[in-house]
Amino acid sequence: MTSRFILSMIALTLLAGCALSEDKVALRYVPTTSSASVEAAKGLQINLDVVDARTTNRTVISRKINGYGMEMAAIRATQNPTELVERALKQELRSRGFDVGNSGLSVTAKLNEFYNQYEVGFFTGSAVSNVVVHILVGDTVEPSFDKTFSANQTDEVVLADGANAKAALEAALGKVVSEVMANPDFMNALVNKADSQTPEVTPSSEDVTS
Repeated sequence: MTSRFILSMIALTLLAGCALSEDKVALRYVPTTSSASVEAAKGLQINLDVVDARTTNRTVISRKINGYGMEMAAIRATQNPTELVERALKQELRSRGFDVGNSGLSVTAKLNEFYNQYEVGFFTGSAVSNVVVHILVGDTVEPSFDKTFSANQTDEVVLADGANAKAALEAALGKVVSEVMANPDFMNALVNKADSQTPEVTPSSEDVTS
């Protein structure tokens, strides 16, 4: 029995860890880039709606694996990932000057995927996280902006546990939100459409002087 084989067996045993017990993790949004205020965005009202459009893995964000790569216990988030996406987008929009509330230009974000897949390697494993968000601006039938954003994060890991799934998913979310906010067509759609919907303020009779 070679030392290489022994090391690989030890690595696979560590990767599996306690594969039979579920993990729960509290996810957070970690920005990948700093934001700058957009002068044209100041005062423009945005009504953001985040929808859970996932067709699979809606109750789990990952699964542990054993040394053979077989999926085992679930890894769950303490909150719905859509709430995390909503907080992330609101934070970024507000930091740029938009007024995000219950009225204004409709912006819909559909969360299509939010999942981490563990994979077995020779000495270590991998945490492969994917986050996919579909953004619509304006009427969902004839939107002024319509694009799907996706981001991937792959980390080498020793343990296929909740902590490593959390780290990879948070990194993938940071990437996808950064891509959304850096898209010039998205920002132009927000500024132009929201500005066109802002009602003009007409002076009252008391403000009009003869």
